[in-house]
Amino acid sequence: MTLGYTTIYDLHPNQRGMHPGPEGTHTLWIDGVLYPDSLPEGLYDLDPIETDMPDDERERLERRHQARQAYAFVPHDARHPDGSRRYRGPAVEPTRVRCPNNPVSMRAPQSMPTTSCTRGEECGCGRTITLHDTDYPDLRMPFQHGTLAWEESYHRRVGIESVFADLKQNRLHVHRGYLRGFGIRRYTLLAGFTLAALNLLNLHDWYCKRERLDPWGRFLGEPEPAHTPRRRRHLVSMHPDESSAAAEFGR
Repeated sequence: MTLGYTTIYDLHPNQRGMHPGPEGTHTLWIDGVLYPDSLPEGLYDLDPIETDMPDDERERLERRHQARQAYAFVPHDARHPDGSRRYRGPAVEPTRVRCPNNPVSMRAPQSMPTTSCTRGEECGCGRTITLHDTDYPDLRMPFQHGTLAWEESYHRRVGIESVFADLKQNRLHVHRGYLRGFGIRRYTLLAGFTLAALNLLNLHDWYCKRERLDPWGRFLGEPEPAHTPRRRRHLVSMHPDESSAAAEFGR
């Protein structure tokens, strides 16, 4: 995370589950997301949204995931140099739930969910907690696992793997020793030039298939390529008597 990467996981069933939050904060971890212990019991264990599930079941799960997302702790400020970051509870302004222990949140519209917290008893709804990158690093993600936002972000891996295939074999041959240098800055610069070259190759092919001059050729003032006329296939229909006669001739 210190390099600025954001990881998106597909959690294994053995990884999913509940874990206690930081001691004394009245919180708990569910699938890598921190929630207050006032989370309704019906939102503890939710099935993830899958691509091939029926639309009605998908809509039902989406509503439950969105309901649970209202209770999640969200980032309160930017990540600090030591890897720590502050997260605010659902009853901290701008509030997402109404909690009796946080008068400001009770002034929110009635359309927001109201927690079952008891006035005067400690709860985690209005807390601001500092978390570190070492807190469940293999589970934490910017999106709640199984939601539509998570699904959309996770399935970007198909496009990313296509880029890796182009770099390693299809277009270029970026293997061990292709880039040589010392330091992350030099490797970042060299990788940037390599990706730029890949983009130029992809653009050149896209324009060549359409018999058009690519942007680099237009910048150099090259002439437009000549268009090759393409012959269209015409389907010839035969009269029923002619087709039967042709079949008889074939035999």
